[in-house]
Amino acid sequence: AARGEEFVIGDTAFRFTGVNLRGAAHYGGGDVLPYTTAQHRIENLDSIAAMGGTVIRVFAPIPQITVAQNIARLGTLLDQCEARGLRVIVALTDFYHASGFRVPGDDPYYTGGHLNSAFFSGGYQTNYLPWVRQVVAAHAGHSAVFAWEIGNELTAYTGGVPADIFPFVAGVAAEIRALDPGTMIAFGGINVQHLGVVPRTGGQTLAMFADPNIDFVTLHIYNDEYTGDADDTFRVAYAVEKPIIIEETGLNPSLFANRPATLAAEMADWLDARGARGILQWGFQSQTFDIGDGDGLFGMDPNFFAFDWAAMRSTYQTRATLFAANPPVVPEIALPEGTNVAPGSVAWASSSNFSPAYGPDRAIDGVISDASKWTSSGASATSWMALDLGQVWRLHGAIVRSAGSAFELVAYNTTDLQVQTGDSLAGPWTTRFTFSDPRSRNRAVCRFASPVDARFVRLLITDAGIDNHARIPEFEVYATPATTAVHSGFLYR
Repeated sequence: AARGEEFVIGDTAFRFTGVNLRGAAHYGGGDVLPYTTAQHRIENLDSIAAMGGTVIRVFAPIPQITVAQNIARLGTLLDQCEARGLRVIVALTDFYHASGFRVPGDDPYYTGGHLNSAFFSGGYQTNYLPWVRQVVAAHAGHSAVFAWEIGNELTAYTGGVPADIFPFVAGVAAEIRALDPGTMIAFGGINVQHLGVVPRTGGQTLAMFADPNIDFVTLHIYNDEYTGDADDTFRVAYAVEKPIIIEETGLNPSLFANRPATLAAEMADWLDARGARGILQWGFQSQTFDIGDGDGLFGMDPNFFAFDWAAMRSTYQTRATLFAANPPVVPEIALPEGTNVAPGSVAWASSSNFSPAYGPDRAIDGVISDASKWTSSGASATSWMALDLGQVWRLHGAIVRSAGSAFELVAYNTTDLQVQTGDSLAGPWTTRFTFSDPRSRNRAVCRFASPVDARFVRLLITDAGIDNHARIPEFEVYATPATTAVHSGFLYR
């Protein structure tokens, strides 16, 4: 399941490595991948598990067989994955005709090699939607299904009406949720730019990913290209507070002499600095000969890429080991009751400011932006900002938004903090909630164990993170009207 910016199993974060094994459901079928056997699937699944992979991604339908046969083949794969502790992202169609992975009967809805406007404006209801209903219903609740994916790299811009994608996605996601409410759903896009809609990080695009029926954001990136598009996609994930994964990635060896080293650097950037929760290699196979399901440009196998096969495996194994070591606990915490009363503060103070433009007033203005935040001077890992709320409120807790929520690198997120109440802007202070997150989430939900009547509240940063600069775009204090008498006293300005 997804919980905020993390995937969780129980209350423990689940972060993963894995591969795209696109045609795995059809190995040995003698149709879309005629050089494969059922044994090749076993070999590949075993190889993935041995290198620490826990998630694979497959493309489910092919047109040469019936819907019922497609469903049965997927079921065989899911059972084999379940036996190995592997989870599967199931892509329910492909945007590209040439791949061979498309819904039976949908050939008329491809123009120029791509799904066309007739498909997105309503044609999907002819073959695609009945297929989705049947396959999801057949495998609903299967423990090996990590997520149902609406399709691979879908976009309506090639048909001339980019916005047709939005009602399509909303409708299909709602259908899947109704049939399998316990399994996650993804869109499966390349990046937000590929939708062809402006603005890329707001409007309908943001609303699509904010839909509660879409559980996480995907990013496909090769050769470390289109970094601006990747940045915007991370921004959308941060804004909707959902996990993001690198769902496809690969490096062309003609451009990168040392692919394992480059991959390790990309992992440090995407997974550590930016907060992606998983990464899937494109074009994987473990055979020393071409079975037709790999990729001679971007893949990973001991055939085309024998020269770095072992080193690439080691890179993925190292990351998998890191993910498995002491995964963070992500308890489900209800949001504090009440409304955010921090914007009504009549006075504020802080231990230090990076500059006058980054004072504590910028953390209560309702603007989540890297240009509007309280930033400490960085002189110490410990710093604080305090608010005079103007009157006594019954305080239920706070939400503290760190750098990542304002589209900065999550590596700059505040690590440890306390929310306190006091008798004045100078204290004394009583700690009401302590938040410690060495893996740095973008948002700290701080719900008090019991409500507290107070007028003054302080955010104490006990560890600002990598460079001692606390970066707080918003400090939200949630309250309801107090039942005690209002304190008398001066207003501080």
